[in-house]
Amino acid sequence: MSEMLNPMLAPRIVKVTVNIGVGEGGNRLSNAEKVLELLAGVKPIRTLGKQQNREFENERYFVRYSGKYWSTKLELQNNGLINLNYKSADLRFRVPIKKLSLSAGLNLRTHKPFGYLPIDEYLENNNWWDLAYSEGFVDYYYGIDYDNDGELDNFDWYWLNPEGERVADTDADFRRNIYQSIVNEFNKRELDKIGTLGTLSFVVGGSFYHYRDKFHLHSWFNVMPYHEHVIGDHNYSYELYVDKKDWLDYNVGLNTGWDVSRKIGIFAEYELTKFWDKRLSYLKVGLNYKL
Repeated sequence: MSEMLNPMLAPRIVKVTVNIGVGEGGNRLSNAEKVLELLAGVKPIRTLGKQQNREFENERYFVRYSGKYWSTKLELQNNGLINLNYKSADLRFRVPIKKLSLSAGLNLRTHKPFGYLPIDEYLENNNWWDLAYSEGFVDYYYGIDYDNDGELDNFDWYWLNPEGERVADTDADFRRNIYQSIVNEFNKRELDKIGTLGTLSFVVGGSFYHYRDKFHLHSWFNVMPYHEHVIGDHNYSYELYVDKKDWLDYNVGLNTGWDVSRKIGIFAEYELTKFWDKRLSYLKVGLNYKL
């Protein structure tokens, strides 16, 4: 039998789907729908989605004073990307040894609970979609007939937001693009109810400074090997979460720079932090210009 006589090899077009994305609503979306209607001859169906391009705050401030044999530091860290938020006060004795400085003392950090996620407790007694319902989202069942034989081959649910707009075509689409934001807001509300906690930690550290006319190098480390819960509800303390007081928190970094000319310099900085169950690392490279 030739290929042309074999009906299974004959190409068939069952359905043509035309999609367009404009990245925003308003006039651009309306104009795109008109273009699709002119091209396809049918009215397009609008489906709204939400990308996980999260906007978050990232701020860090600190003030440090170093005497010959002691030092103190106040710091505020708010990293919305990984929810590492705390305020700290640090007091240490220090021993200078030429370019090296060693220190030891106490560090007090105030913070929200770490290690505890309210959504985990919620899902022990509720279905995941119950949280979406409580926020005003609604899902609707539909069947899928892939081969148009009159029998359902699969099924799913599409989702509407509280304003009645269609935001997801399937459960998987909803959980991937919408549900995480609902969970984040739920966790934040429940954690705010617990209030502020405080952790007092023993800290040891060291720093090394090396300067030349056109070059500088600064490296440091801070290690906190032992901790006590001192402020707030102990039931939500991190020491209860990890079942010990001697977990290891640390911060290490390196900063170096070179003056290329009288007015232009380049620098690079790397820092790695592990506090509680949060890990943060970054690399910065830049150009300095002296006015």
